[in-house]
Amino acid sequence: MNKSFFAEILTRKPNLVTSMLHFNGSQQALIMPNAIKNLAQYGIDIEELWNDPLIRKKYLSQSLSQCSPEQNTKDFENTISATENVENVAELLDFTKSVDNIGSTQESSFSEYWDFAEESKRLVLINQKTLQELIVYLGTAFNAEEIAQCIEKESVLSIKKTIGLEAYSYALGRGKFQFGNKDIIRDILPSFTKEGSFSKRVIMQGVWILYLCTQDWTVYLRQIFYNKLITSMCESSSEIVRNIEEFKMCLQEFPFDDISQVTKRHAWFSLKKMLTKELAPSCLPYFD
Repeated sequence: MNKSFFAEILTRKPNLVTSMLHFNGSQQALIMPNAIKNLAQYGIDIEELWNDPLIRKKYLSQSLSQCSPEQNTKDFENTISATENVENVAELLDFTKSVDNIGSTQESSFSEYWDFAEESKRLVLINQKTLQELIVYLGTAFNAEEIAQCIEKESVLSIKKTIGLEAYSYALGRGKFQFGNKDIIRDILPSFTKEGSFSKRVIMQGVWILYLCTQDWTVYLRQIFYNKLITSMCESSSEIVRNIEEFKMCLQEFPFDDISQVTKRHAWFSLKKMLTKELAPSCLPYFD
C-alpha cells in the first residue's frame, strides 16, 4: 500500500476514511488508560471500573475526539497534503501520529492499523449487528435448499425463530443462488460445521466462511476480527456458547492454506455481494 490509496479514498470514499478513524479510535479506547490504572493505589477495583460501559463510552468519545467526522476527514486530508515526498505507508503513518485526532491520545501503547487497500480487510469495520446478520445469512445460504424443502409447521416455525423472518424469505428466494456454484465451497466445508442442530450448523458455516475470507490478513487484524466473531456467535446462540472452545480449536487446526486462492476469491465476492446487496447497502461505498 502507498500514498495513492489514501489520496484515492479521500476523494472517492470519505465514509471509508471516517470508518478507519473510528476503528482506530475504538481499538485505542479498549486500552485501560493510566488515569484509571492510577486509581488502584486508593484501593479502587480498576478492572470493575474499566468494565463499566459508561466509563468506556467516555474514553471512546475522547479517543474519537470532539470533532465531527467531516473535521476528522479534513485533518486526515491535511496530513496527506503535507507528505508530498512520502514513498510508503510506514513513513506516512509516522506523519499521521503527529496529527491531532488521528494519532494516539492515550498514554498506553496502541498499534494503529490503516492498511485497508485490500478490500476484504474492510470487513473489520462493519458494526456488530451487521456482522451477526452476516453470519446468519452466510449459513442460511448454505442451507437454503433444506429450508425451502421443510414444510412441517413446527420445523418451519423453529427455522424462522432461529434465522429470522427476513433471512427465511431470503433462503426461499435469492439465498439459493447467492454463491453461484455453491458446490465449490460446499465440498470443502469441514465436517465439524455440518454436525449438530440446524442452528449450530448455520452459525458454524457462516463463521467458517468468514475465517476463509480473512486468512490472508495480518495476525493483528485477524485477532481483532475474530474476537468480534466469537462475541457475535455467543450472542446468536446459547448452544454455540457450550461448544465455543471446541469450535475455536477446530478452526485453528483446519488447513485453510490448502484451499486455492480461486476458491477463496469466489467465497469473498459472494460474501461481498451478500453484504452490500442484501444486508447493508450503506456499506457499498466502502468497497471497490
